[in-house]
Amino acid sequence: MAESYDVIVVGSGSAGMMAALRASDLGLSVLVVEKAHKYGGTSATSGGVLWIPNHGLSGSDDSREQTMRYLEAVADPRARKDRLDAYVDNGPEMLRYLKKRGIAFISMPWPDYFAEAPGARADRSVVLPMYDGRRLGRLFPFMREQFTRFKLLNRYSMDFGEAFTISSRASGWLRTLARVVGRYWLDFSTRRLTRRDRWLSLGGAVIGPIAERLMEKGVELRLGTKLDRLITADGRVSGVEVSRFGTGYEIEAHHGVILCSGGFEWNQQLRDRFYTIPGSIRWSSTPEGANEGEGLVAGEALGDADEGRLEFRGDPPGGVRCRPPAQRLREPSGRALRERGLRL
Repeated sequence: MAESYDVIVVGSGSAGMMAALRASDLGLSVLVVEKAHKYGGTSATSGGVLWIPNHGLSGSDDSREQTMRYLEAVADPRARKDRLDAYVDNGPEMLRYLKKRGIAFISMPWPDYFAEAPGARADRSVVLPMYDGRRLGRLFPFMREQFTRFKLLNRYSMDFGEAFTISSRASGWLRTLARVVGRYWLDFSTRRLTRRDRWLSLGGAVIGPIAERLMEKGVELRLGTKLDRLITADGRVSGVEVSRFGTGYEIEAHHGVILCSGGFEWNQQLRDRFYTIPGSIRWSSTPEGANEGEGLVAGEALGDADEGRLEFRGDPPGGVRCRPPAQRLREPSGRALRERGLRL
């Protein structure tokens, strides 16, 4: 093979970029391949909220025991105990690692999804403050933008505090609105270059600083590069075959390939095969054509086992009682119902 790296990461969302950063910090040569023409994946368009129990931020007195009591009450009985243990134990360690790299999360006062369950708390969600996208230099225009519902008038970036203050018209909301709008229009240097707000919030605030650290480490982020298959030698994965601009080629991985290529909601065949409820790819809320299951297909071609594909979360149309995220209530089809089905 003409090219070789110690580690190849497939996918440039938060999972892929974190894997690449950690591998690079361990002294390995890393290549990140991304099928789309922009990086950040679904993570960049998300709310950017991580659920990390027992994180120890802001003097939290959460504990591992309390966390496990909550998970045992709400998790599917089929969930593997070793996976839950690994998540609970390594989540706080990940935050400490990122803080050492200059990426410090803050705790937000949001209740767990099942607030009535044993062990539930209201301080396990963590976010990152807004990030100056211009620090990314040439990479700034290539980050996937947030969805319109996360911006004011599809133009102005806001952090959670600003968004909540303006949307609820809380005390001082007009001052907050003026600050958000002024911050955008007084940024003359960026306005000469692009309509895009330089300040990245929510999911963009997660991807931005990690991408900056990768750039500092010299890790290559190769866009428009699609995984076609995994290459094996002597019983192990030894590289990938990818295609870029219609040309296929192979890249060797000395130590391994990390698949972080997202789900398969934009692949109708996989939806029909695995989802228990039929649905069209057009129902997907993630970036169009992004998650098509290339990693899953490549793994299955080697006979690898997989699990956890039988469940998915969907936000039903208006009138269906569920546990919707708050933003759904402001959409045209949004309905909030009381316990007896009476509309609020």
